[in-house]
Amino acid sequence: MTIATRADSQAIYTQDIEYLVFQAGNQLFAVPYLYLVSILDSPAITPVPNMAPHVRGIIDFHGTTVPLYDLRIKMGLPSLPEETKEIVATLTIRKQDHLNWLDKLKREVAQGGPITVETDPHCCAFGRWYDSYQPDSFALQSYMTQFDAPHRKIHRIALEAQQYLKNHEPASAHDLIAKTEATELRRLLRLFDEAADKIKTLSFEYAIVIDLPGRDRFALGADGLKHFDRFAEVIYPLPHVFTQERLNFVDAIGRQQGSEENREVLILNLPLVLSPDLPPARTAA
Repeated sequence: MTIATRADSQAIYTQDIEYLVFQAGNQLFAVPYLYLVSILDSPAITPVPNMAPHVRGIIDFHGTTVPLYDLRIKMGLPSLPEETKEIVATLTIRKQDHLNWLDKLKREVAQGGPITVETDPHCCAFGRWYDSYQPDSFALQSYMTQFDAPHRKIHRIALEAQQYLKNHEPASAHDLIAKTEATELRRLLRLFDEAADKIKTLSFEYAIVIDLPGRDRFALGADGLKHFDRFAEVIYPLPHVFTQERLNFVDAIGRQQGSEENREVLILNLPLVLSPDLPPARTAA
C-alpha cells in the first residue's frame, strides 16, 4: 500500500492490510499497521516554539525526540489536556450553581413563595451538560452515573417545597431543605469534587509512533485505542462532498461488517496530517 498526497492520483487504499483504529475527539481514525513503530502511554510532551499549531511538542522515544501531532487541534478542537481542563472548570462552576440554587430556594420558602428555581434536572446548566457528556472511559462513564439520583432529588424538593407552601406547611418545607442539605446535597457536592480528580486521572492520551517512508519519525496523539483489524470495505476515492465539507486530511473510509463499531473509520493521509498549510477542518458527523 502507498499513501501519498492528493496530488498523486496513484495513491492506493486497500482492505488487504491491517490498520490500527484509534480515537481522537469523537472520531475514529485508522493508520496502516505496517507504519506503526510503537504506542506510548501518557507521554510527557515538551512544547517547542514556532511549530505548526497542531504540533503539541516533542516526546522522548528511546533517547530520541519525536514531534507529536495532535489530530484534535488539526480538526479545530481543543487538545485532550485543554478539554480536560475545561471540563474541570465547568464542574467547579456547576457545583457553585447548585449551592446558589439551594440558597435561592431557602429565601423563597422563607418569603412564602413563589418558587422560581429550576425544578427540571435536565434544564439546569449542569443537567444540559450532563445529558450530552459522553466520556470514552468506561470507568468514568460508570462514575458519572452516580450524579443522576442525587441531582434529580435535589431539583425535586423545589416541587415538594412548593406543595408544602400551598398546604400552609412552611415548617415542613424548611425541614425538607435542611434534610436535603445534610444528605443529597452533600453527596452531590462530594461527587463534583471527586469527579474533577477522576477526569484528570482517567483522561490520558497515547502517542502512536509512526515511521513513514521518506519522512522523519513522528507520533500522533490519540484519546483511545480501539483495535487492529482489516476492513471489509475501503471507500476510495471519497465523494467530493465529503472532502469539501468534512476532514481535509482523509482520503478513504474503512467499514466493518457485523462490528459493534458501526461508525465510519477515517483512513488518514499521513503526509497531509503533517502538513502545516491546511486550515483546521470541521469534525465529521
